[in-house]
Parts: sequence; C-alpha cells; structure tokens
Amino acid sequence: MHEVQVARTIGVSADEAWKIIDDFGGIYQYHPVVERSHISNGVASGLGAERVCHFDNGDAITEQITAYDPGREYTVEITDLGKFPLVRGVARLSVEPAGAGRSTVQFTMRFQPKFGPLGWLMGKTVMRSQFRKILASVLAGLETHATTGAIVSRKPRPQAA
Repeated sequence: MHEVQVARTIGVSADEAWKIIDDFGGIYQYHPVVERSHISNGVASGLGAERVCHFDNGDAITEQITAYDPGREYTVEITDLGKFPLVRGVARLSVEPAGAGRSTVQFTMRFQPKFGPLGWLMGKTVMRSQFRKILASVLAGLETHATTGAIVSRKPRPQAA
C-alpha cells in the first residue's frame, strides 16, 4: 500500500480541533469537496461509527472508524469506495497540542490502487501527489472552519434567503 502524510499546525487548541474531527458526520463542514455527509448506522463518533460522504462530483463513499483513541486519533477504513480506483483505503487523523491555543493535526492516507502493476505505478506517481493535495486542503479547511465557523467548499453553497 502507498502512504501519504501531511500535518498542519492550526490556531485552535487540541481539544477544539478534536471536537470538530470527532463529529464524524460533520466532515462536510471542513472537507472542501464533500458536499454533504451523514452518519449511516446511528453511531455518531467512536469505534464503529459509519458515515457516507457525498462529493461535489456526484460520487459517494462509506467510511467506518476502525480504531479510536478519544481526544487523540482515529483510523477510518473506506468500506465502500464508490468510483474511486482503489482496492483499499485507510485514513488516520491525529491531534496533538502545539502550545497555547494551537494544535498539530496529522492526516495519513494509505491506499492500494486498482489495476495491478499499472495501478501501483499510478499510485506511486499521480495518485500520491493528488492525495497529498487533497489531504492538505482538508487540513486547511479544518483550520478555516475551526477559526471562523465557516463551512468550507470549493464551489459556492446555496445561501438561505
């Protein structure tokens, strides 16, 4: 499996960052390409929580928390990959204090592409680069949401009248 890892120090405490990340169904608030998301099995956070993420391109995936250390980190397995060209995808989000009112959030993605040796090569080159950009944009979105309360999106969302 390939692995990509990004980290970002943001201007909120680890407790504040964790509160946002632990709202498992609320990822749409800071993930710029998730248009909407919801809990699909009644477990809102912690081990076994499951969510469906609907992307702005019309695709959807289902994810489940498979390891959980409250206040610190969780691991998510993509259980339904939708149209993604992957055999398997596993993500880990962790939060650590980084001084007064700051925290460092780390996002790691491990993935196995479809298509055998060609997929492996694509994973090593193009897909790693794309995942790195996506993970960095999610962490930037997390910081924006955490510091402003704004819902992050790469395309305008309808506003209430």
